Amino acid sequence: LLHYPPSLEAACTDNKGPSMFAYIIIALSISVFLAAPLHALSTGPACKVQNQETKRYAEEAVYRRRFVLNTLIAFPSTAIPNAPCLAANLPKYTGADLSKTGTVDSLILIVRIEQTLINVRSVLSGSIRTEVVSPSQAKSICNVLAKDIPRDEMGFKRVFDEYSDPVSYKQKFMDQNAFLVYYTRGYDGQNRPPMESDLPSRQTLQYGARNDAWGALDDLYSELEYALKDEGEIGDILDLMDKAIDAVRNYLSLAPVADLHEARSRI
Repeated sequence: LLHYPPSLEAACTDNKGPSMFAYIIIALSISVFLAAPLHALSTGPACKVQNQETKRYAEEAVYRRRFVLNTLIAFPSTAIPNAPCLAANLPKYTGADLSKTGTVDSLILIVRIEQTLINVRSVLSGSIRTEVVSPSQAKSICNVLAKDIPRDEMGFKRVFDEYSDPVSYKQKFMDQNAFLVYYTRGYDGQNRPPMESDLPSRQTLQYGARNDAWGALDDLYSELEYALKDEGEIGDILDLMDKAIDAVRNYLSLAPVADLHEARSRI
């Protein structure tokens, strides 16, 4: 009978059907209608009021009903919080020590990940003569990788975040005020360039490359963990290692050449 705005519809329903809140709204709506005299809901000649006092009461009842209904419709859109947004424009904090940002010491840890992958791939392709990797071989590979490459996502990304450029104050401001930035087209004052025109590009590239590296490593670990229970295809594992090596190298290509050379020389 009633058409609620989208915000109310979202608050009243979920993936499993109408919520308890929806039933409460319906019950309140019905009770409001029943609270008014029935003759106040009709406009037919036979139902017209016979005296001034009853007419005034009927009019007040109609206005009360309209007020309550409008309140019920408008209240959810303003007072009921929307569902939390699941998207993330900025990377989550991983607990990285930002005092090491851009240092060779923090870069060494990432270079060590690259070198470990290269060494394991070389041994794997040269020592295994069959087309499959046995559970014992998969366990040995996992143990070697785990020495320098964290298995958990936060631990892995923390290694990269300690070297990467941190999120700037300007990026945080734009993320927290995305609605304003979008509708003003990034207006930053008269005779000033838009906010989005000079965002730090290297930071965005670093975090994108970091995520690609984690995705490749996660796929590799998943394949090896499957091989712990059953035999794994050596070709699939080598392909995943190649993707992981390429992803880490893509990140390292963003570092200064001199720093990268020094980091490799110190391993």
